[in-house]
Amino acid sequence: MNTPFYQVALDRIRYAVVWESYQNVYTALDIRTEDHVLVITSAGCNVLNTLLAKPKKVTAVDINPVQNRLLWLKTHVIQQHPYTVYRGMLGLDGPDAVRKAAAMILTTLPEKECAFWQSFFAVHPGGVLSSGRLEKYLHHFYDTLPPAFQAALITLTECNTLEAQVSFFKAQLDVPGFYKPFMAYFNNQNLSRGRDLKLYQYAQKSGGEVFYERLKTFIQHHPIQNNFHFLFFFFGLHRLRDEILPPCYREENYEALRSSLDRLRIVTAEVVAYLLSEEGQSINKAGLSNIFEYISHAEFKQSIQAIASGKGSIRFVFWNLLNNQGGENFFEAWRADELSDALIGQETCFYFDSIRVFCMP
Repeated sequence: MNTPFYQVALDRIRYAVVWESYQNVYTALDIRTEDHVLVITSAGCNVLNTLLAKPKKVTAVDINPVQNRLLWLKTHVIQQHPYTVYRGMLGLDGPDAVRKAAAMILTTLPEKECAFWQSFFAVHPGGVLSSGRLEKYLHHFYDTLPPAFQAALITLTECNTLEAQVSFFKAQLDVPGFYKPFMAYFNNQNLSRGRDLKLYQYAQKSGGEVFYERLKTFIQHHPIQNNFHFLFFFFGLHRLRDEILPPCYREENYEALRSSLDRLRIVTAEVVAYLLSEEGQSINKAGLSNIFEYISHAEFKQSIQAIASGKGSIRFVFWNLLNNQGGENFFEAWRADELSDALIGQETCFYFDSIRVFCMP
C-alpha cells in the first residue's frame, strides 16, 4: 500500500494517545483466546488494551519506527518498574513525577536507548501522553480561547445529565465566539500543525466546519463528564480521573499487563504487506486504526482485494475521518453494516466520521 507516510519524516512521535475507542476494538473484533490479533501500534494504547482481552498473540505493526519505540518503552517500564514509575512517565502526576520516573527508567534502559530517551524527557517534561505532535496541537486550542469560553467548557464537563449538557452547550458554546475560533483552529491549513499536509491529499471534507458539526452531534447524544477522549482533547492531562483512563493505564490492570507481554511482538512494516506476508498468515483479526484515510479509493479497493485473495479468514476494523472508505456496493459482501453503525454510535471520540467492520470468510 503506497501510503503517504513514506513521504513524511518518520523521526518523531506523531501520536501520543490512540484516539480510537478500545471498547470498539473489543466489540468489533470479538477477541477470543485462540486469536492472533494485529493492531496498528500508534501510541501503543490499543495494543496494550488488546493484550488485556487475552488473545493468544498480539502483533503491533507500524510504519513509523519511533511509534514502535514508544510502545517498547512502555513494555520496558511495565516489566522493570512499579506502577508509580509507569504513571509518572505518562505524565499523570505532573512534571516532578515525570522527572523522577525518567531518572529511574534511565538506570534500567539498554545503553543504546539511553541517549534517545534522555533527550526525549528533556524535550517533553510533561510526560509521554502529551508528547505527540497531534496532541500538542490539540491541547493548545484551549489556551487560545477567551477565559469565559474556557470556563464554559469546564462547566460543560460538569453537567450531570445529558439534557443539562445539551442545554448548556446550546446556550453558552454554540455561539460565534466559540464555533468560529474552533472552525478556524481546526481548518485544513492549521491541521498541518498536528499532521503533515501530505496526509490530507485524499481528504474529501474540510476539517474545521465538519469537526464542529460532529462535535455538536456528539454533545447531543453522549454524556461527556466521564469521556476520556473528550476531556483529553480539550484539557490535556488536567481533568483526567483515574477511573476514566484507558485500561492499560489503570493500576488494577498493571500486573495483568506485565504477565501478558510475552504474547506481544512489535514489527516495523507497512501493514497490508505484513498481513500478506508469510509471518502475517496466522493473523485472523486486526485493528487498523484509520490507515486507509491516507490513500485513494482506487488503492483502497486494491488493498482490500489483496487481503481478500491473499489471506484466509480475517476480521478487521478501521475508522474514517475525512476520507470515507468502504461504503461502495463493491464491499457489501464483506461489510458488517449493522455492527459498524452501532459502533460509531458508541465511539468516544467525536471527530470520526464512521467505523467499518469487514469480515472475510
